Amino acid sequence: MNDDMPAPDGCQIHEWRPDLPDRPEAAALEHDIDMLSDVLHAVVHVGAGVSFVVPFSLDEARAFWRDRVLPGVYARTRRVLVAHVDARIVGTVQLDLAMPPNQQHRAEVLTLDTWTGGNAEQLYLSLDYVKVGVIPRFARGSLTPALEPATFMYKELAQRLA
Repeated sequence: MNDDMPAPDGCQIHEWRPDLPDRPEAAALEHDIDMLSDVLHAVVHVGAGVSFVVPFSLDEARAFWRDRVLPGVYARTRRVLVAHVDARIVGTVQLDLAMPPNQQHRAEVLTLDTWTGGNAEQLYLSLDYVKVGVIPRFARGSLTPALEPATFMYKELAQRLA
């Protein structure tokens, strides 16, 4: 995943690797964490069901990236892909590689379960994800306590992540 992948609308997608020797300065890491936090904060505040609920501050978003994600990136048990437009991070997805011994052949895409009938479900289907099923009253958005059905999907990926 070291090569940039083309994406629509001028985006470039690549793996976020703050542990590489060419990114040693703390200021660059903090700048990345600020941008990643902005993205997380924004999606929570528009109702995305990504594990957080409002009220949700930028400080909480920064703490998530710094305390929960970054240690896994450094340990190489978590891979983070980021989408850039120019020099700005505009999107992200994570792969959790910290799997039990009998599941080393796969990774978990965090928050892949998505609201049934929502835009994300259509996006995943357009990317050839396979719909496995729906669990009623499974997902809660960030703006309301109402429980919604969630669609679960998977996609087999090439061994490019190894």
